[in-house]
Amino acid sequence: MSMLYTSELFSLIYHYYPKLCSFGSHKYETSDEYSRYLNIVNDATKRTKLNNNISPKIVKCADGYCVMLRRHADYSNYPSIEYTILLHKNQPVLDDDVDLMMSLGGKRVDLELYFSLLDNYFYYYIIETVGGKDTLSWRFSVLTNEQLSHQVRELIDTLCTKAFSLGFRLLPRTLAHVVVPEIETELINSGEVTIFNCLFSGMDTRYY
Repeated sequence: MSMLYTSELFSLIYHYYPKLCSFGSHKYETSDEYSRYLNIVNDATKRTKLNNNISPKIVKCADGYCVMLRRHADYSNYPSIEYTILLHKNQPVLDDDVDLMMSLGGKRVDLELYFSLLDNYFYYYIIETVGGKDTLSWRFSVLTNEQLSHQVRELIDTLCTKAFSLGFRLLPRTLAHVVVPEIETELINSGEVTIFNCLFSGMDTRYY
């Protein structure tokens, strides 16, 4: 990926995240960047409009799979809306995660799909959860495309094509882990914040 593209992403991020400021400090909270950030992430109308536009199309593309809205339309503080698709066809989500894991034979696979509110970027990864009744022993890992079934790869291609048609760009996986210098967030220290964290979530740092 070109350095120009990386520079453009940094420029976008610095528009919403103040440089060289400690999160929670007066300088951070009164900065123009943080004000712009809050105006977007706290805009329930914008979230609802984005969800209403995207959600029906995802459900249609993922026919036969259970689609869950993880980042709710009115969920503030995170600069994205996230959908989880349970990659077990015709399997409903149960009220209890342990019961669901048991019904799946101790192995669950989900597609996590993010749409940023800051700009027209989306991102996805596939996470596999393996374990039994003891949730503390559950193991999580990200699956590569080579580890996915042909059916799942076709679903991902369909979802990406639909996202492209809506004007969204896929954040390359090679850039998701790139550290953005001189900024910090509520949960992540300076020198550790990635492009993924800035565009989508500071909570999800283990799997992407």
